[in-house]
Amino acid sequence: MLRSIGKNRLGSGGRYNDDLGGVPVTYSGIRYKDNAGRIIGDHPHIHFRVATTLVLFAPAIGRSLGAVAFRWDSFGERGRRG
Repeated sequence: MLRSIGKNRLGSGGRYNDDLGGVPVTYSGIRYKDNAGRIIGDHPHIHFRVATTLVLFAPAIGRSLGAVAFRWDSFGERGRRG
């Protein structure tokens, strides 16, 4: 169930998340904050409060950003682009 929580809520497919103020890159240590879930209104889902450690991509405006580009060749080998 915890795997599903991360996949559905945090795994936004590399998209900006307004609530978080950036793009979630990875997460770990998802844990329940309560021992019971709640059914809210007529929603078909059980809602749980959870906590996690999150890596967020949120560079500041005006800051420089460095990167190393990688490529995959036709044999599936990863190589560094010069």
